[in-house]
Amino acid sequence: MVFIVVHTVYEVKELEIKLIDSDGKKFKLEYELSREELEIKFKDEIGIMDPKTVVDQLTLTPDITEEELIDQVKWVLGINTFSELKIEVEFVNGKELEVNKEADKDKNDKDTDEDAMNKRLWHNNRSTIENSRCVWN
Repeated sequence: MVFIVVHTVYEVKELEIKLIDSDGKKFKLEYELSREELEIKFKDEIGIMDPKTVVDQLTLTPDITEEELIDQVKWVLGINTFSELKIEVEFVNGKELEVNKEADKDKNDKDTDEDAMNKRLWHNNRSTIENSRCVWN
């Protein structure tokens, strides 16, 4: 049995995410798609194992709202709060979206660091299963 990932972000030309979580840990991802290659640069202090997984799990379309974009990034990174968040997206159709937010604090959210890590691990495994198909030889 062979698993092939079929989910792509073909609508996104460039993506940059800069985040400082509520503990001061930093995450930065730069994604650029050109005709010749896909380039992903990434620095991580919050425990993301694979930057390509982050990009693949985001469902970015030119009609996405700022709030939807923030929610998706938080969900994919497995965080609930942040001190600073900057997101820049350029779509292949030329549309751009930029988000700059500070101090997102959810007073009702009492997730521990372990809970956040478990969410990330569960999400990564779920995404691989949902976005894969089986090919029989």
